[in-house]
Amino acid sequence: MRSLHRPGTGQARVPTRFARHPHLALAVLLSSTVAYGGEGATAPPLDQAIERARGEGKPLFIEFYTTWCGPCKVLEAKVLPLPEVQAALREVTFVRYDAEDGPGVAAAAKLNVSGYPTFVVLDERGTERLREMGVAPEPAKFIDLVGRAADAGLDEAAVRRRVAAAPRDGRMLLRAGRWSMRTLVCHHNGDEFGGF
Repeated sequence: MRSLHRPGTGQARVPTRFARHPHLALAVLLSSTVAYGGEGATAPPLDQAIERARGEGKPLFIEFYTTWCGPCKVLEAKVLPLPEVQAALREVTFVRYDAEDGPGVAAAAKLNVSGYPTFVVLDERGTERLREMGVAPEPAKFIDLVGRAADAGLDEAAVRRRVAAAPRDGRMLLRAGRWSMRTLVCHHNGDEFGGF
């Protein structure tokens, strides 16, 4: 199919595979709106990614990968497309950088990345809040990492807003409690934040 637009109608034609399988259309739509970068796509320079995350009011969750990294390929093919993973990624601004190509080279150098995959979380000021090298390419473990990334970029005002918006949400209350405990421990140790 060459065009999805029906001339003169103002309507788009839906490819047959999407009409028969609407969940595929949803997965394609979600995956195209959540991640920036990845194989075949160009990720923005790091400063633009930080600015985008700041504008979205979310922490910047970065994956550094290479084309030869086996676990990176499994993560991309088997974990990232899952609907539950895409839902979790909506809590962060997710950018994938090929550490050996394009803007990923400069981003990896700036953040001292040398192993793959490496996940880094930056707050709105571009300050590193969390780093994790390697991850088991299992959906539950990756979703947990995304949740920790979403929490890592929060400040007290953001935590209070989230709790006020969902005061009966047990998951949110648990996350707010974990955030509070980490903050207390970090202040006690003299760290600005300390991570996880």
